[in-house]
Amino acid sequence: MFSFRGTRMILQKPRRKLVICDRNWKGARDNPTILSELIDEITEGFLEELDLASAQQRWENIAVAKLNVVLADNRKPRLIMDGTVSGVNSSCFLNERYCLPSLKDVRSAFPLRMNNEDLSAFSLDIRAAHKTIRIRKKDRGLAGIKLEDGRHLWYRVCPFGTGFSALWWARLSAFMIRTFHLLIWLCHALGIFVDDLLLWQGDKAIEISGCLILSFCQAYNVPLSWHKLQCGYKVKWIGWLFNFRAGTFSLPTDKIEKILRSVRVVLRPGNVDRCDLEKTVGLLQWVSQISPELRPWMAFLYADLHRPVATNHHVDSGEWHLLHEYLDDNLRFTSQPPGTAIPRGARLLSTRHIEMHTKQDLDKVPLTSRRVYMRISDPRHRKISECSRKFMEFWEAWCMRSPLEQCLHLPPRSIACTLAADACAQGSSIGIGGFLRVEGSPVLWFSERFEKSDFDGLNIPLDNNTQKNIGCWELLAQIALAFLFAETCPGGRCRIQLRTFCDNASAQASANRLMTTSSPLCFFAQQLAFVAFRHGITLDVHRISGFRNEEADYLSRWNGTDPLVPEFAATFRYRYPVKRMWQSPAGTRLLWSPP
Repeated sequence: MFSFRGTRMILQKPRRKLVICDRNWKGARDNPTILSELIDEITEGFLEELDLASAQQRWENIAVAKLNVVLADNRKPRLIMDGTVSGVNSSCFLNERYCLPSLKDVRSAFPLRMNNEDLSAFSLDIRAAHKTIRIRKKDRGLAGIKLEDGRHLWYRVCPFGTGFSALWWARLSAFMIRTFHLLIWLCHALGIFVDDLLLWQGDKAIEISGCLILSFCQAYNVPLSWHKLQCGYKVKWIGWLFNFRAGTFSLPTDKIEKILRSVRVVLRPGNVDRCDLEKTVGLLQWVSQISPELRPWMAFLYADLHRPVATNHHVDSGEWHLLHEYLDDNLRFTSQPPGTAIPRGARLLSTRHIEMHTKQDLDKVPLTSRRVYMRISDPRHRKISECSRKFMEFWEAWCMRSPLEQCLHLPPRSIACTLAADACAQGSSIGIGGFLRVEGSPVLWFSERFEKSDFDGLNIPLDNNTQKNIGCWELLAQIALAFLFAETCPGGRCRIQLRTFCDNASAQASANRLMTTSSPLCFFAQQLAFVAFRHGITLDVHRISGFRNEEADYLSRWNGTDPLVPEFAATFRYRYPVKRMWQSPAGTRLLWSPP
């Protein structure tokens, strides 16, 4: 084991009291066979059996967490310890943050620089990675669990499910990666996602490098899942199937089937279970890495997720004065009032058409001999909007098609040019402007003035005070800038990455991530994604200070009649009215079935 020193958890002043839990979560209680595997871990030295009274005498701080079982497709059930409910996670000060590699990181490192060989990959999985870290003896009281027969066990190693376990394993895995870099030395790329390692380099060296890593692991007793070893030009890693020889990646069939099952559960008639919707949203958020241009439409799903279904309940007027006993300060029901069907966790929204915000509002309700009707939010169910349903139907159709290979190489940079855009708004007036400058060529530019009424036909919930939606107009300027570049360099090219400048933080973040749940900003992000995908452009928007973006600012404020500065010739002005930038009005459809 790697155990140079025991882990040192800095226990700060607890944000909440450390808890000794009496029962495990339902998932663990329903799987007694998996719980019995903990007995084997005692013999392996991972756990120590000690009654609660003796543990309280040995350790200053005591916490007993709840156990749960995570069931996943095609994987062995995993037993986890909930360090949040016991108060351990919130009480431990973790002074470091770590990042895990993603699909984008693999694409950023492909192809390898200064390497002309065909590439292959090597992957291994470290078994029970967190348990390779020992806990300092004085801190082992924070990692207690209780079996169904009443016995208490205490971890000697870092269990899966606590914040400090992830941190200390991240530190150890970072040390291993740095060591492997020195050990391999030849041109390569290497990363590890928690306990799942991936190495790719030239065909001629990959087998030797893989053997070096395995030898290191054997020499230092690093436990491996031998059945998960992979070596070849085609490797499955963190849910993606990579083909390093062809330079492509795709979704494996099992992942596509999993997405299809989740989508169809949400598409069933009627309300959907909140947990099912959360699971589906998480899957679609992950798979959207394959095409980030689809992310703006996730805003509809997030809106549905955070909008509980409201239903009517009632109590007798004589029982109304007792209702506050079942409510917390946020007007959520901590228990079910007798004689009602109000679920635990539901929130009181209104009573007799009076909005409820605090417990004091309960006194505002007029009482008569009639029943008191209340509007209660259902914590377990959600209603899918029409926009969300159409988005899910798209994913259902996508899953039914054969999986497509995507290019592993990121879009190359565009030609050496400068692009910047800006927007202004006051009252009901909007102005956008921008330019494209290529060395040795005239400056191409645009400048448009709009009124808020120009956008009324788009069914976008805009504020009458256009200044409140300035982020939307900044994105609109980026849309026009993408059109300007596309017309300068028309179709027939490979996908390119286009660097532009913007002085608005919200527009910059929305354009780069293409992910926002803010309305109406999400509608402009959707249109930007549509335009970028249609013209084969990936935007890379950089921040520029407002006072340095003076040229684009000048164009956004130009009234159309004042004399232009010499740099911007009227001959090279491009026009972008609203109808041109929104090219798909309501009712537009294809007259053929796409392949």
